[in-house]
Amino acid sequence: MRYLLLLFTVTVLLAALYLAGLYAFTPYATMRAELEAANRQGWAAIAPFALPRLAHTAARYAVLRGTIGVALGGAIVSLVALGRRRIRREARCLGRDIKLVALALSSFWGRLGRGEQWTAGVVLLLILGVRCWFQAHSAFNTDEAVSCDYFVWPGARVTASFYTLPNNHILYNLLGGSLLRLAPTAANPELLLRLPSLLLGFVGTGIAYAVLARLTSFRVATFSLAFMELAPETVVYNISARGYGLQTACVYALFLAVLVLRRGPALHRLAWTVAVAASVAGFYLIPTFIYPFLGLGLGLLAGVTGQPQGKLRAAHTLVGGGAILLVTGLLYLPVGLLSGWPALFTNPYVGRLTATHFWEYFGPYYLWGTVGVLLGSQLVMVPAFLLLVSGGLWLIRRWAPAAWWPAAALAWTTTLAPLPLMILQQVFAPPRTLHYVVFFVLLLAMLLFEAVVRRMRLAGRRAWLGLVLLLMAYAGYRLPGQARTLVADRAFRTQALHVDQWLRAQRPRRILTGSNGYNLYLRHLAIVRRQPLLPVWLVGENPATSPSDYFMLMRGRTLPAWVRPSARLAYEHDYLLIYSLAPSADKQGLKTAANKR
Repeated sequence: MRYLLLLFTVTVLLAALYLAGLYAFTPYATMRAELEAANRQGWAAIAPFALPRLAHTAARYAVLRGTIGVALGGAIVSLVALGRRRIRREARCLGRDIKLVALALSSFWGRLGRGEQWTAGVVLLLILGVRCWFQAHSAFNTDEAVSCDYFVWPGARVTASFYTLPNNHILYNLLGGSLLRLAPTAANPELLLRLPSLLLGFVGTGIAYAVLARLTSFRVATFSLAFMELAPETVVYNISARGYGLQTACVYALFLAVLVLRRGPALHRLAWTVAVAASVAGFYLIPTFIYPFLGLGLGLLAGVTGQPQGKLRAAHTLVGGGAILLVTGLLYLPVGLLSGWPALFTNPYVGRLTATHFWEYFGPYYLWGTVGVLLGSQLVMVPAFLLLVSGGLWLIRRWAPAAWWPAAALAWTTTLAPLPLMILQQVFAPPRTLHYVVFFVLLLAMLLFEAVVRRMRLAGRRAWLGLVLLLMAYAGYRLPGQARTLVADRAFRTQALHVDQWLRAQRPRRILTGSNGYNLYLRHLAIVRRQPLLPVWLVGENPATSPSDYFMLMRGRTLPAWVRPSARLAYEHDYLLIYSLAPSADKQGLKTAANKR
């Protein structure tokens, strides 16, 4: 408990110092102007939904700065009260835990055969190679463009407090923004924004590979992570300038820390340090980290119950979990006080459903739709998933070594734990928020495979050969499909570049569009290429006064009635049509539903 208190104090101190650096020396007038500018520009990124009003006031900003000051002062006083001697003793113990883990991993590596060592190296190189290839051959998508333009580019203060436009992955956008500001002007902004996912995600995967192999078996770790890399959408999340890839690394870290904590008090300082760091980072990346956090927390509570000093360890778990939530609340305080707490806890894309609608589509959405998106073909994967989480766990309990049971039980708990929370929320969460579940399903599958191999006493070479062939077949099925998706993204970007070049050559006074994706992407291209913004307006339905030269429309859509009499097709490229508006259209006027951006 003493170490938990020290760890909590240090975490609060670091969080308060970070927030003080952002807001302590910034006057309210400056903060208000930055937020209002971000909110005005953000409408086009969420249309047709409306952005809620910002919640900031001078009094709320004073409360924010005062709370940061209290947290900072309280953390310093607590450290003084703990005393230098006690802090040094705990730091030495933590250093000893780190050395023990390093020695254990080194010893484990030395016990592996030469073939297994080569296999580990090849697997990691292939993972890195696949990520780098897709990074080099994929284009920035619209979600990444919105993050870059509306959260990163305005600066760190806006990044940490602007949330009326949803899906701000704050920690990731802060990392990307820091790289942008440190890099030379000639550097590629899109590559810099993707680097945290690419590099930190790979480092996290490598560490998880080593520790998981030590805690279970080399074959389980190898194929769990290898299949995870090929799962639908994993490659995209691992290279995109969004928080999903790093959140998966945080889930790996928290899972392994909880496994160590379930085993007993040994290495508990390092395990708690990893658990707190991974959880706070995971929450600050995306608030939906609550799903794996609750699952792994419940798994830890269930695992320590009945063990020696079980009540004390359960109390440690509750205190540690509460401390993590408190630090997370401190980090999100600028969002709550300046943008408003409803902006954080509600999302226009994921609304609460009526009970009738929710239960009518609960099975089709989660069991059929979400499982299909996350795992692949529903006809194969849905029955396999149901068998795995029912009879598969029972077989693992009976046939697998007892040392593997904590990993299996924890994976099972974390896979199913989101369901009760989503039932309480009465929402259909997007599949990407549950992407981490794929890892735990694969881990369960590999533990079951190992249990069957041991029960039937199959030769190790046959098991390896069967898994390698299955992995190669799955890679041949998955990677070409993923490559086709990325080719489509590149085609969209190429088309947008052609359109941008043509429009700039026309020097238009105003361009109207009903295509929100093009509106956003043309803005993004101008920002990253440091060019003036094109005068593109997103239109509404009512007439107004400003003259316009062009109207952009996706092929297959219908021109608004007030455009048809004067519209003449001036440009077409794949799926985009651009109509020239005759002067008579200006007399009718075209009211836009957005301000000029």
